[in-house]
Amino acid sequence: METDLQDGGNQALSEKTVLCALEDLGDPGSKGFEPEDGDPFFIVRQGDQVFGYVNSCPHYGSTLEWKDDTFLSYDKDLIQCIESAVQDDVKEVRLSHRLKQSPSCLVVDEGDLSPQLEAMLRQAGQAVPDRKPILELNPEHAILKRLQEIFEKDGTDPRLSEYAELLFGQAVLAEGGQLEDPGAFTRKLSLLMEKAL
Repeated sequence: METDLQDGGNQALSEKTVLCALEDLGDPGSKGFEPEDGDPFFIVRQGDQVFGYVNSCPHYGSTLEWKDDTFLSYDKDLIQCIESAVQDDVKEVRLSHRLKQSPSCLVVDEGDLSPQLEAMLRQAGQAVPDRKPILELNPEHAILKRLQEIFEKDGTDPRLSEYAELLFGQAVLAEGGQLEDPGAFTRKLSLLMEKAL
């Protein structure tokens, strides 16, 4: 496979380089590279198209693979970076087909305490173990479909992390929880409304 790689979607690398055979990549699939004289990067295949990205989350500076040559989420639709945006708050992000109208919800892992039981224990002065919920996303919701379109144009678009944080905040509020920083959530939501109007 010969390709002109794009540096974050901005600037083509000066030379054409054979990286691997197209058949060596799943569809969709990804593969990372660490050149001796340059930044690590990875390629993502979607059909007959291959896109290249610098291997660095533009929002958090961390690398994007969560295991060797795995830059895509388990559902292979969105780059792992969308999970990076909420990684401090959730155990994992996954798609759910049980959601019908909401774009997101929080669920607990099997064996974890429910949020209601945690609240009761706290009110009784009992210690509550630290746990992180799972953020489930509705792939059929218009918001997720639009995020997929944004990802397909530029997988490093900063809106991916902004919307991920808003989806998490929305899920917290929907379950009756409290946001750690309501002011930050309100500012992000206000900016989104400004852009939409």
